[in-house]
Amino acid sequence: MTNCLFYAMFFALFLNLSLGSLRYSQINRVFMSIYKGMLEASLLTIDTNGSPVMPYYNKETLNNYVYEYLDHNISRYATDYQISTQFYERDSDLICDTYCRKVVISLKAKINLFYDYEKSQTFTVRSRFEL
Repeated sequence: MTNCLFYAMFFALFLNLSLGSLRYSQINRVFMSIYKGMLEASLLTIDTNGSPVMPYYNKETLNNYVYEYLDHNISRYATDYQISTQFYERDSDLICDTYCRKVVISLKAKINLFYDYEKSQTFTVRSRFEL
C-alpha cells in the first residue's frame, strides 16, 4: 500500500513537472516570437503638427496590439499572467512622454507550483544609417 502511494505521488510530481516545462516552452515561444508587424504598424512618421519626424511608437496602438496578441496566445497556457509595456527615450532609460523610440515589453506568468515565467524584450527605432 505504501508503494502505491509513493508511486502515485511520484507520478503526480513527474506529470506536474512535465506539463509545466511544456507550458513554459510554449509561453516562451509565443513571447519571444512577438509578431514584428504589429511593432511596425504602430510607428508614426508625422508629428501632431503634420511635419515629418523620425519614426516613433504610438503608445495606444502598440499597447492594444501587444495586449491583444499576448492575451489571445498566452491565455491558452496560463491563467495568471501580467503584461506590461514601458516607453523610454531611445538612448537612455528616461521615461518618455511623446516621441518614444524605445519600448520594453514584459511578461510575468505563473505556470504552476514549480515554474514562473518572467522575461522582457526591448525594441528600439533606429535609422538605416545607424545599423
